[in-house]
Amino acid sequence: ADMKLNETSVSESFYMSNMSPQVPSFNRGIWSKLESLVRHWVTIEDTLVIVSGPVFKNDKGTIGSINHVTIPGYYFKVIYDMTDEKKMIAFILENSSAPCDLKSRVVSVDSVESLTGINFFSALPDNIEDKLEKQSDPDRWDFSGNKTISKFTKSPMANTSTKIGKATQCLGIAKSTGKRCQLTTTNSNGYCKYHQDQAPSTKH
Repeated sequence: ADMKLNETSVSESFYMSNMSPQVPSFNRGIWSKLESLVRHWVTIEDTLVIVSGPVFKNDKGTIGSINHVTIPGYYFKVIYDMTDEKKMIAFILENSSAPCDLKSRVVSVDSVESLTGINFFSALPDNIEDKLEKQSDPDRWDFSGNKTISKFTKSPMANTSTKIGKATQCLGIAKSTGKRCQLTTTNSNGYCKYHQDQAPSTKH
């Protein structure tokens, strides 16, 4: 879903060099939730640098009778918000079917570097890199995109429950870009929760 720019980028995402074996229920479960959450963050923060990969600790054997590809024990994802706020967050998730809460798996980028031996964002000035990579505060990030939308939701425009219809692109304008918001919404007024202040008032 991150590669929708064109057919070439979609095709290139299927190269074997871009693949790593995951437990099926992990891929469809908590890892999928994390990917969706990060796409949600992109629409809010505007510009993110995202790096994902395997962690070869407590590995789960191999697949393939010839190549014996290692099944990693864990996966990491590190995210750098390059906007004026400048913040970082990282996750380490066990490659397993065990359920977990994403917030409980937040770590610092420093922790991922220690575990993997990879030096992330080394082009940053050392004083900025050191400060940002120590961060591990989930409260600086909006985790609401990780919640499942129920069949009925409270309308922000009235005191009644509104049945959710088909999701459409938000009509609001993002302050960071001056362009139309990229989020989708099922709110009846056509504005996502971040742009309710732009919705025309409704009189009853």
